[in-house]
Amino acid sequence: MCLPRTLNASDTTQPSKTPPSLPAPSTSFTLGLSPSQDHDTAPEITTDHVLSELIQQIPTLTGNEALPVSTMIANQLRRWRYPSTLTFRRTKIIEKLSRASVTIIDFECSCTHSDPPQAYTSSIVMSDIIDPDHAESQVSCLWAPACDGKPGMTFMREADHILSVLIQGWQGVKDANERLRASVAAMAINYLYSRHFSSWSPMYGSPEAAIQRACAWGIVAAKSREIEYRLFAASLSCFLNSQINITLQTSDFDVSVQENRNDLRFFLIPHFRLFDVDLSNTF
Repeated sequence: MCLPRTLNASDTTQPSKTPPSLPAPSTSFTLGLSPSQDHDTAPEITTDHVLSELIQQIPTLTGNEALPVSTMIANQLRRWRYPSTLTFRRTKIIEKLSRASVTIIDFECSCTHSDPPQAYTSSIVMSDIIDPDHAESQVSCLWAPACDGKPGMTFMREADHILSVLIQGWQGVKDANERLRASVAAMAINYLYSRHFSSWSPMYGSPEAAIQRACAWGIVAAKSREIEYRLFAASLSCFLNSQINITLQTSDFDVSVQENRNDLRFFLIPHFRLFDVDLSNTF
């Protein structure tokens, strides 16, 4: 697990542009200011700074993910003027057959030396869904909120957005099973965010909750594109199954997940049974 580095305000070394597939340089960068400087004259946080820290802490990020995410994070932090530490965590789900995926990058930019301490917390959510007819829109941003960066407010707005998308998709449905599914989803979203995402933590406290959140975004991603039913079905099934596990305080994950809680990646594998024979391994 890669831990965040404090970005030294006294170091004036400029970062080199390093491809996302290569190790990040080990130097610190000037993102802050010395005590004698005024906040208004401090250098801004650039895309290069964010990219270097991002691939240092989460080296498994691909270029398709790291480059646009770094740009969006730097844009959110364009008014930040404090000596800072950047901390990242990621959850990613991949549907095995279609290879459609959803990536969530949470980040905190904090300064503990100010009085009072300053912090900005936010998230970037992206989908990668193959569309032969529209290759340019394969990678899409689902969520990049422009808010005040307070952890409680950031995650609360995210929950409200997911819930509004799910309810809108199921509005007007007369089937009793669909209405029940919408009701369960609403309760699950409210419970998930109030219990596990009400505040910032550099590592995910519950892998089960992290994947349930990613699956909720998988449902949103599939509904927004309407070309990948396998991602929708797998995300919805895993989302509801995770709710059962959380309620029963059980987990489907082995203990190795506990050792790397700032970078969680999971494959959604279809599970089919025919006459009590498990056919999952044939796909």
